[in-house]
This record gives sequence, C-alpha cells and structure tokens, in this order.
Amino acid sequence: MLPEAFLERMKGQLGEEFGDFLASLERPRAVALRFNPLKGKTPEMPFTGDPVPWEEKGYYYDPQARPGLHVYHEAGVYYLQEASAMSAVALLQPQPGERVCDLCAAPGGKTTQIAGRMLGEGFLLCNEINPKRAKILSRNIERMGVANALVTNEHPQRLADRLPGFFDRVLIDAPCSGEGMFRRDPATRAEWTPTSPEGCASILWKDSAKAPEAAEALKMTAQDLFGFGVIERIIRQPKAEDKAMFESLKLLVSRTFEKNLALSDEELTEMRYQRFRKIGNPDNYNQ
Repeated sequence: MLPEAFLERMKGQLGEEFGDFLASLERPRAVALRFNPLKGKTPEMPFTGDPVPWEEKGYYYDPQARPGLHVYHEAGVYYLQEASAMSAVALLQPQPGERVCDLCAAPGGKTTQIAGRMLGEGFLLCNEINPKRAKILSRNIERMGVANALVTNEHPQRLADRLPGFFDRVLIDAPCSGEGMFRRDPATRAEWTPTSPEGCASILWKDSAKAPEAAEALKMTAQDLFGFGVIERIIRQPKAEDKAMFESLKLLVSRTFEKNLALSDEELTEMRYQRFRKIGNPDNYNQ
C-alpha cells in the first residue's frame, strides 16, 4: 500500500490525472536490457522483444526469462537497465574520441552505456562519491569490458579544481527520492517519508553548491546541463538559503544558451569537433 501522505501529495499535483497515475502503478512493469557493443555483434536472444526507441542497443524483454541468470549477463554481453534510464545518455550523445565524465556513476548503467557509444576511443571518468558504491561501479566496468575508463571516489569540486576545461561532456544523474521504485520494489514504499524528497533535494543543493564554477571549468554547454534537475516542488518553492544557488544556476543556463542558441546543428557540431582537436594541448583547455 502506498503511503497516505504520498497519495495526498500526488493527488494535489496531478488533479484529474491522479486516477491514471494509480492505474499505471498496477500495470505490469516493462523491463529492458541494453546490449554491449564492446563485446562484439549483438546476439539474437529468445527473450528479447521490442526495441527501446531512444537506444539502438536497448530491448524490452520477458521478465519471466530472468536474463540476469544467463551466462551472457555475467560475461557483460548485456546490462539490465530501465528503458527510461537509457534516455539520459541518448540526450548526452557522447562520441568516440571525446573526454567524458559521469559524475554520479554508480552502479554503472549509464557509465557503461556511455562507454558503448565511445567504442573504446577517448577517455571516460566515472566518479562515485560513496566508497561502497564505487566498488560496485568498478565491478560493472570490468564485467562490461570497458578499457578506456577510470573510476574515482572524489567530491565533484575536487575534480573540477584539478581538471579545468578537460571534459567535452558531463553527465550528472543526481540523487532522487526513489519514488520511481515503488512499482519495482514494494519495500521502498515503507521506507518513504514525507521529508524524503526534501532530503534528496538538500543533498543535491549541497553537492552542487559550486556548480556554476564547476560547469565553467568543465566547459559545460546548455545541452550538458540537463542533469541538473531537482524535484519540481522544491524548484518552485526554494528555501531562502537555496535561492542564491537557484538564481546562479538559472544565470549559468541563460548564459550558455545565449552562447549556443544562435548556432545551427552543423555549427555546434563543428564547435565540439574543434574543441576535441585542441585537447592534446593543455594550453588550450581554458579556451
């Protein structure tokens, strides 16, 4: 049973769509996996079904087949991952030869997806601030055969200070309240409290306190900033101590959009290509 406080909150937010929301939680869960191009040609498996529209290597599968027990899973031929989770890397669009950072990388789903798109070319930094989760991340990196990645256990600001202007793309899959787990894992319903969203949002604000400076140092563009999402209710009603941070983030997004909005797709691609060509010269990192 869902927490009463959660139901009341969602009813107020969704209005007439609240009934559809409840019905969606009772429907069978769609499960998906993503094949690993680093392991060679995609094999034909009897349990895979329709493709995931936004991920070329993603497929829905029959949950009764339990593909996590197959030897191909242990060999890193595929990774079990929610179809919705695959959308972040689809938006990031990492390319072979680039330098990419996954800032909140554990357990490794998005990191290995990025690695699959880089095809072993370039450099992938996979950071996880939690030491135990960093070990899980390392195991998945090894299982999936990623050879051009480095796993770190650092605070994001330290990375920004040490690697100014280093990365072409940065992915931030920020902490969330876990409400999306209610259908997959009913036990999470009992762990939820009315303060859970605020707690996760406060973690995000704390870890992003120097986000504008870090973003500038890492040469982030407006496209790369999509990961700086927080719970909508917190954004609409930020606490007094968060308003300065919120305004600085808005200013940063506005500034980067002003720089890039006038560019065509071809010009934006050329800008990224020219930046990549300069990577070999450290003197060009801050240009």
